[in-house]
Amino acid sequence: MKKNIIIAFLIYSGFLCARDVTAQETGAPLYLKTLIEKSFGNFPRMRSLDEAVNMSSIKVGMSRAGYLPIINADASYTYLNPTNKVSIPMGPGIVKELQMNPADNYSATLSIVQPLIDFKTPANTERAISDLEISKANRESMHSQLAYQIAQVYYGIIFLKKSITVQKMQLNLVQSTMNLIEARLKNGDALKYDLVSTQVRYTNIENYITELNNQLGKQYNLLGMLTGEDIKNSFPADSTFSCGYLDIAKDSVQAAAFSMNHDVRVAEAKVNFSNYDVSAVRRTFLPSLNLIAGAGYKDGIAPRIFDTNFNFYYGISLSLPILPASRPHLQLEMAEAGLRLAEEDLQYQKLAVSKDVANALDDIRKNEMKSASMDTLLYQAKLAVELGTERFKEGVITSVELMSAWTNYQDAQLSKLQTEYSLLLSKLELNRLSGNRWW
Repeated sequence: MKKNIIIAFLIYSGFLCARDVTAQETGAPLYLKTLIEKSFGNFPRMRSLDEAVNMSSIKVGMSRAGYLPIINADASYTYLNPTNKVSIPMGPGIVKELQMNPADNYSATLSIVQPLIDFKTPANTERAISDLEISKANRESMHSQLAYQIAQVYYGIIFLKKSITVQKMQLNLVQSTMNLIEARLKNGDALKYDLVSTQVRYTNIENYITELNNQLGKQYNLLGMLTGEDIKNSFPADSTFSCGYLDIAKDSVQAAAFSMNHDVRVAEAKVNFSNYDVSAVRRTFLPSLNLIAGAGYKDGIAPRIFDTNFNFYYGISLSLPILPASRPHLQLEMAEAGLRLAEEDLQYQKLAVSKDVANALDDIRKNEMKSASMDTLLYQAKLAVELGTERFKEGVITSVELMSAWTNYQDAQLSKLQTEYSLLLSKLELNRLSGNRWW
C-alpha cells in the first residue's frame, strides 16, 4: 500500500513540474509592458533625462533669440558742477554769461539694436539643436537600458519561482521517502544509513529553498525600485517564459547594431555636436553688422538747454573682433580636440558593439544546442523513472534508489529551465544591442 502511495505521489509531482517548466506563451507579456511603462514615468533617472531634454529645448530657443532685436529703455539724472559757461561782451562794461549745458541733466531713451548680418547666431543655433539631439539620444538609451533591466528582473523572478516550485516538490519527495524509510526501519527492512542520508538531503534542499527565497525577495525589491511601486503581491502567479517576440534576423543584426544601437547613436550625436562646436567657434572671428536706433527726451539741447526736448537717432554699427576677451584661438583648439575625442569614442563604441553582438550570437547558439540536447536528457531521465518504478514494484530497488531517479528527472527539468532562461537573456541582450524597441 505504501509503495502505491509513494509511486502515485511521485508521478503527480513529476507531472506538475513538467507542466510548469514547459509551459510557453507567445508575444511580449502585457504585465512586463506595464512594468516598463511605469518605470518610464516613475524612475528618477528617467525623469531627470526628461528634464535634460526640456533644458536643451530651452537652449535652442535661447540661441534663436539672437535673430531678434534688443530693446532697452533707459532713464537717467546727472548733476554737473561746474557747468560750461562762455562770457560774451555785450557793450562797454557789459559782459553776459552764456551757459552751455544745464547743471541738472535729465534723459529718457528707448533704444533698439537689430542684427542685420550675424554669422554666430546660426552656428550657435545648430550647436544647440545638436545638443538637443544628444539629450534625446541619452533618453532613448535609458529607455532601452531600463526596459532590458526590468525584463531581466521580470524573467529572473519567474525563474526563481519555478526553481522554488521544483525544489519544494523534491522536498516533498524526500519527506515521503524519509517517512517510508522510518516505517521500514522499525520493521527491520531498512538501514540507518538510508535514513541519515535522506535527512541530510532534506536539510540541504531546505537551505537551498531559503537561499532562493532570499534572492526572490531581492528581485522584488529591485523591481519595486525601478517601477516605483510594490509589485510583490500583484506579480502574476501564472507567468511563463516567452521569447518568440525577441527573434530577429541574425545575419543583419551587426549592421542594425551599427546604425540603431543606442550607445553608438549617442556617440554619433556627440560627434555632430563637436562639429557644430568647431564651426561656432570659427565664426567668432567674423564681423557683425547691426542696425541701431533710439528715441526719447532729454534737456541740454541748444538753444533752450533747460527745456526737455524730443530727440532720436539711427545708424549702422560694424563690430570686428580683433583680440576679444573670449580668446577664440584657444577655444578653437579645445573644440577641435573635443571633436577628435568624440570621433575616437565613436570608433570604440562600434568596436565594443561588434564584440558584444558576436558574444550574444555565440551565447544564443550555445543555448540553442543545449536546449536541443535537453530533450534527449529528459527522455532518458523519464525512462529511468519508468524503469525504476517497475523495479520498485517488484522489490528489486529501494525507495531511496527510486527517489534518486525521480530527483535526476527533476534536476533535468530544472536544467532545461535554466537553459531556456539563459537563451531568453541572450536574446534580450541581442535586441538591446541592435536597438530593437521590442516592448
